[in-house]
Amino acid sequence: MGQNQGVAEELTFTKFTELLLARIHEEERREGSIKHFDASKLMADIAPLVDEQWPLEAVKYLEAEGLVDGILSFGAAGVRLTPHGRVFVERGGDTGLIPHYLQQDQIVLVVGDGNQVAVGHGQTVRQSGEFSKEEALELVDEAEQPAAGF
Repeated sequence: MGQNQGVAEELTFTKFTELLLARIHEEERREGSIKHFDASKLMADIAPLVDEQWPLEAVKYLEAEGLVDGILSFGAAGVRLTPHGRVFVERGGDTGLIPHYLQQDQIVLVVGDGNQVAVGHGQTVRQSGEFSKEEALELVDEAEQPAAGF
């Protein structure tokens, strides 16, 4: 297995759009660059964790920037990279997320109220939890206690 990214990154709309570009790039490498890919399917593991408009808005934004060719109909969006978009991905984008995503088995993104989602190539691991301050201090105290018999 490859190395995991050491630090969780907050998932902003900008990073969401770059992750979409990276996933389009992956699909084009597998299936060719002639067809359009369903943006919602490409982002299905993350879409429930963000604003429901993000996938469609991401396509609109990326198309306006000249990075994708989009087909929008009835709330769905088919996308493929333009040559400019392909070069943008190959150069690593603007946020640093694209090279991390393409080179690692998974990366960890922070979504919403501190929930984490591990995103990879065809895999997702969601982690969330809530602890009160007292519960957290109790767990730290227990961890600091020497083990019995040692």
